[in-house]
Amino acid sequence: MVKKILSAIAASAIVMQASALASFNDINEYSSEYEAITELEILGIAEGDENGNFNPYDTVTRAEFTKMVIMALKEEQVAKSIKATHFKDCVEHWAAGYIEVGVSDGFINGYSDDEFGPDDNVTYAQALKLLVSTIGYAAYAEAAGGWPNGYISYGGTLGITKGISDVTSDTEINRKTAAILVDNAIKIPIMMTVWDSPYGSGASNGYHLEKQDGKEGRAYETLLTDRHKVYTVKGRITGTSRSDGLRKGYVNYQVESSDNFDGTAYSKYNPETFRMKVGSSDMTDFLFIYSEALVHKDEMTDEYTILTIKAK
Repeated sequence: MVKKILSAIAASAIVMQASALASFNDINEYSSEYEAITELEILGIAEGDENGNFNPYDTVTRAEFTKMVIMALKEEQVAKSIKATHFKDCVEHWAAGYIEVGVSDGFINGYSDDEFGPDDNVTYAQALKLLVSTIGYAAYAEAAGGWPNGYISYGGTLGITKGISDVTSDTEINRKTAAILVDNAIKIPIMMTVWDSPYGSGASNGYHLEKQDGKEGRAYETLLTDRHKVYTVKGRITGTSRSDGLRKGYVNYQVESSDNFDGTAYSKYNPETFRMKVGSSDMTDFLFIYSEALVHKDEMTDEYTILTIKAK
């Protein structure tokens, strides 16, 4: 049985559940979309309706998907501060600020200079173009054929389309598919523009693209680690308040595998133990069980909080 800790970071609330039940009434714990939707809810990227439903089979508009991407980038406050828009069909639209940030970031554009189509349903190809561009791989998708097939094929190469089937480029995607795509994308190493010099020496125009994959001395960064300060780790809880007399709500977690945990790669050959918050559960059921966890670092307090955990 998989057990999870669910957390709303903004509210600093951690809840231990005896069975893996999402907070949405219409999401089954055994469904293929459960993990993606749960993780996006925890991160504040996805939300349900006033009745506690996620509505996984409802279609997603271009405005709604853009908002999800902006939330994944942690740029919501910037979006909320923007009042003006250059798209005529976005004037006074609830998503105008989100759309303007997306245009400014360079990962999205409209049908024309003054038409965006915010309430049109987003297609599979459009969603992949947004995500491939957001994590920095637009140039590679263009080299692979450009719009739309280059973005679709390169999205598959990157792993954004993992778990998706029975769609075409023109398929209007539902909320379940959108959640899976975004959840996959935020865990992929980002491509960054690295400046070499102000004079262009050593590279074209003075910069080059560099994949943050942790290889050959490069950092390992994803939207999850870079924007949310959330890390995927594998290891085991080695001490709890019941087993080792730790303060209630804390455990010792031995990190045995992680491409990037707060800037460091760990393996079974160089594990390290960290004190982590877990909320009200004593976590004894996970003691010494090999597990995978999402861990958030509060950069104000330097405290780690386990957001989700599952036995591996």
